[in-house]
Amino acid sequence: MSVIWSRFLSCMEQGRLPHAMLLVGSNVAILRTMSQKIAAYLLCQNKGESAPCGHCRACELFIAQTHPDIKIIVPEGKLEVIKVDEVRACIEFVGMHANQSGAKLVCIERADRMNIAAANAVLKSLEEPPLNTYFILMAQNTAQLMPTIRSRCQVWHLEESAHEALNEETQLMQSQLITAMARQQPPVTLAQTFQEVPYLELLGWLQRLIEDCIKCHNQLHHVCYFQSELANIKRIAEQASLEDWYARWDKLVLRYQDANLPVQLNAKSLYNALFIACAH
Repeated sequence: MSVIWSRFLSCMEQGRLPHAMLLVGSNVAILRTMSQKIAAYLLCQNKGESAPCGHCRACELFIAQTHPDIKIIVPEGKLEVIKVDEVRACIEFVGMHANQSGAKLVCIERADRMNIAAANAVLKSLEEPPLNTYFILMAQNTAQLMPTIRSRCQVWHLEESAHEALNEETQLMQSQLITAMARQQPPVTLAQTFQEVPYLELLGWLQRLIEDCIKCHNQLHHVCYFQSELANIKRIAEQASLEDWYARWDKLVLRYQDANLPVQLNAKSLYNALFIACAH
């Protein structure tokens, strides 16, 4: 379990979760994955000790990316700037009642790309947040954020040491992979998304994922490798029969022969074949 996730769960257990969290790190994709993990847990209507249930109405909406109580702001245009109009629309959303009678969330990717007007608009909401409303800001360079915004957020660094950063990134990439497969993204999309992961490492992740899917079919309440992702593992397991998962395991074993090929020349086809083996 990552340090940041453990810290988040501890705050939840103690009833001390801040209304505004600032996630800081150099990898935008990793920041996004962690923010989604936090959001999924906060929105879940039947939370487990360390993960959302994955089956309640709120989880179904979140996985389908149609949950009405979360808004995500991202930089736009060639300059990748967050402008005040985007923030104002979000502030209007904050003032409304939650559709699902639970938490409401505002996620701001690259908050360090807000212009001054946008930052000032966000600041007003951070000063007087509505009950059960949470802000998750993500930034690579906190020096570009207004000091008043930083002071109203609890800052969580995703990279506190070189070793921890590597472990954090691996866990979050695995979480991103499992979420994508639970959403049944096509093999070609998965291959493009995870092509930067070393081939043998990704192959190992997929084998462990299939082992967990097999355990779910055997109606075990605990899986071997991705216990914190149990809800999504169950969703993936339901996509095929137990016999099919054993067949997919055998296909992955055969993919080890590809490790000796020049991956840099055949990356696209190799990674496509890897995810096709998991899907059929």
